[in-house]
Parts: sequence; C-alpha cells; structure tokens
Amino acid sequence: MNKRAFAAFALAIIATVAWTAPNGATVTTDPPLASIGALEHAGGVLFAGDSKGGTVYALEVGAGSGDPGEFTAVNDLDVKIADMLGTTANEVFIKDLAVDQASGAAYLSIMRGSGAGAEPVLMKVTPDGELHHVAFETLAYTKLDLADAPDNTPDARRNPRNATITDIELLGDSVYIAGLSNEEFASVLRRAPWPFEASANATGLEIYHGAHGQYETQAPIYTFMPVELSGEKHVLAGYLCTPLVTFSVDELGSADKLRGRTIAELGFGNVPIDMLHIEQDGEDFVLLTNSRRGTMKIPMSDVIAAQGKPSIEERVGPRTGVDYEGSPLGLVVQVDNYGDSKILILERNPENGTLRLSARENRWL
Repeated sequence: MNKRAFAAFALAIIATVAWTAPNGATVTTDPPLASIGALEHAGGVLFAGDSKGGTVYALEVGAGSGDPGEFTAVNDLDVKIADMLGTTANEVFIKDLAVDQASGAAYLSIMRGSGAGAEPVLMKVTPDGELHHVAFETLAYTKLDLADAPDNTPDARRNPRNATITDIELLGDSVYIAGLSNEEFASVLRRAPWPFEASANATGLEIYHGAHGQYETQAPIYTFMPVELSGEKHVLAGYLCTPLVTFSVDELGSADKLRGRTIAELGFGNVPIDMLHIEQDGEDFVLLTNSRRGTMKIPMSDVIAAQGKPSIEERVGPRTGVDYEGSPLGLVVQVDNYGDSKILILERNPENGTLRLSARENRWL
C-alpha cells in the first residue's frame, strides 16, 4: 500500500474527533485513577488505561493546533521528572507515550513508585522541551468500566490484573482495548462505542505460538495497529515472545471467540512495546519496538503477502514467516509518530542509564 492509500485508510478508521459527552453521560473532574498505563490521543481526548481499576478513562486534555515544528530533545528526562515529583529517577516508571499530532505535545503515563503505594502521574512535554505536570483534578472525563477485568493475584509470576489493558486504539467510532479478562479465553480485544455510551463487547482470542508449539488463549496482545490487507480492515498484533498475528476487524465485531492468523515468529524472550506505520522512499513499513531484540522494520508488502499463505500452525524456529531488518535505534523505551516524517523516541542512554526524548526522521531508521 503506498503512502497516499495508507493515509486515506488511516483517516477513515482512526478518527481525529472533537470530544463530546454522550447523551446522558456524567462528565466530572478529578478522575480517580488507581494506575495509568496504555495511552491513545485523538482530537483533544487522551484515552488512559487503568488496569488496576479496570477502567478506561477519556480525559479531556484539549485539542492542539498549528504545525508541531521541530522538537527540542530532552536529556535526563527521568531525572527531571523525578525532581518535579520530589522523588528519585529509579522511582519513575514511564508506561506509555502518546503524541498530540496537531501540536506535537507528548503525553507520558507514569507510575511513581512500585507496589501497593505506587501513584499514577500524567506528564506533558511540549515541542520546546518544557515539562508540565498535568493535574488530574483539572481534567474533565468520561469513563468505561470493564466488567470482565481479571482477578488481582499479586503473588502470581505475572499478576493478570496488571495486564487488564495493554494497548488502546481509536478506530473510527469505536475504542479497541487489548488485554486480559476473567473469561476462559483470557486474551481479549474489547470494542466499545465512542463516545462511551455502553459497555464493551469482548472477543476472546486464540493464536498459535510457533516458538512454543501450541495454541494459546492466556497471553495478551501487547501492541497492535490497524492495517488494510487485500482490501479488508485488519488488526496487526504483537504478542509476548513474539508472534505477529492478524485479525479481521469485521470478525472481531461479530465473534465471541476468534483464532488469529500467525504470520511470523520474531524471536522469543522479549516483550513488544510499540507498533507504528512509517514510510521510507515511498515504501510502507511496520516499525516494531521490543524489549530485547532491537527495533524491527517489517515491509508492509510482506505483511500483505502473508495473508495469502497458510497460518503458522506448527512448532518453528525463533525467526520464521514474515521477516524484518534491524533499525539503528538505541535502547528504545517508547515511540510514537511525530508528524508525517518523524517519530518521537524515548530511549535509554547506554552510558549513564538516563532517558532521552527526541525526534528522528524516518529516513534514518
């Protein structure tokens, strides 16, 4: 898909909407977040996942305007945030990054501290490199409570409650929420109307994990993005350890349980972080960042071609199916698109371990 076609598709399903309260909804201020993680920004609204509370909040942060322009890099970001919060950098855990594409402002979801005493924090970094602590009590909001949130089992190797909400995307007039539930197929992709007017419908997901040699229903999607494959809308999803899977959007809307098409095994022992569309020299790519194997650049043409091939349904090696090439990024923590030809990168300095937020042209990836 060329850049013009991809842009048209993206505009069709990722709506940049003005925030309006649904009829009969209660809009209040000071959202009582118990935690904060996955973020999605669209049209002045910041969707924020509260896994601990089992809730998605739609926070009215205001719509930006104008050309984002250049972004002034921020060095020692975690140290500066810690100073603002009256703590130390090792108590600042940045969970996600979402950019207001109209203004270039970057929102950061942060947990201050760990364990039962951890507190949610929202920070905003403007293109001039200035940091702003966004006070929750100043924000109007509506919310979506998830009735199927998993139980809180803090003694488990991985507490399922912490993965109630792993990623959020606004696709057209629906909010899609990946994560875990309390159902038999614990891995789900939920769909709720936007503005929030009703509860979310969940589709239980099953995938074949080639590196494990088995079907799985308990591992959540960690990051996903919309793609158009053979003229149909799909979700491209990255799983832990690391299958790459496609799901039909139409089938997600009509099925209680759905088996995805595994198109790649990208290497075990790592966690997907973010998945973005980028364009280089007229060609479209998926940029997938993860915790251990460096940044993966996957040709969109290969993803499209994989739809005409059988799904991976037998044990395979750690690099099978749709392949990738490495991208010369550092120790990436979070990324998001920044305008038409850049991405905003939160990366860790290999020399002193501090975090740096900066913009980089796609052509250098």
